[in-house]
Amino acid sequence: MFDEIFLFVKLAETKSIKETAQSLEVSASTISRSIQKLEAELNVKLFKVHAHHFDLTDEGQKIYEHFVIHKRNFANEINSFMQSKDKIHDTLRLALPHSIAELILPSLISWFKKRFPESRLIMSYMATSINLLKDGLDLAISRREPASSDHKVSVLSKIAIKLYTTPLYSQQFGLPQDIEELKNHNWVVQTVDNRLINNFEAHNLNTGERIVINYQPQFLLSNGLQGLPMASSNQVIVLAPDYFAKHEIERGNLIEVLPEWEFGESHLYLIRNPHLINKLEQEVVDFILGLFAPDYKDQHND
Repeated sequence: MFDEIFLFVKLAETKSIKETAQSLEVSASTISRSIQKLEAELNVKLFKVHAHHFDLTDEGQKIYEHFVIHKRNFANEINSFMQSKDKIHDTLRLALPHSIAELILPSLISWFKKRFPESRLIMSYMATSINLLKDGLDLAISRREPASSDHKVSVLSKIAIKLYTTPLYSQQFGLPQDIEELKNHNWVVQTVDNRLINNFEAHNLNTGERIVINYQPQFLLSNGLQGLPMASSNQVIVLAPDYFAKHEIERGNLIEVLPEWEFGESHLYLIRNPHLINKLEQEVVDFILGLFAPDYKDQHND
């Protein structure tokens, strides 16, 4: 009956068989059969079925309130057991994109070594969609929001796609002063699903104006992050995420082109388990959030 109770509590929270099935990676028919079995064993009707969602019946609400307390206690007991095994839960598994690693790992490793000398930090480079349970992870930093809703997600930073080049390029070719002049320069763009792109939407941050630029680029990349190294050729302007370019700007290696315009945006997410968390994990979370303050915000709160 434990499996049926677990599925019932999850369905009561999502109110959607589809979302519950995706979150737990089981079939919708499995969830339906489990709920029917639980209703038969308890001899009550748990849900009122609507066209696109479920609501708890009065009896179902009472049973949910009883079971959810046990679920939380169970989670707390597991957490206590894991922490009691060692002086400090000594291993944390963190996934992050390779592009982020060089920006945050020097600070993170230096702090972690001093703060938790007896603990281990296992780091994996992952650029795919994250599922903490399936991937065997405690935390993840990702440019993709997880498909499963069974995570706590914080937006670490907004990432704007902007134009950059080198000071030497500026000396040799000059810089465009407006969008029309930009068309006369050679700039590197990113493909979308390996498709060639000739139309680019630009957004003016000062006026709010949005325009579509028709341009046939000579150089295209499947990964926009690789545009920054191409700028060092001093022959092109590149489209690249601002979060990664700002460090090269600080070093004097890059300059921003048409800073009032951006060409798209994305986000950087911190993904964590909403329930099972220990002191080690909490302090690492706080440290990572501090690196990105004041940009971050909670997106989902459990």
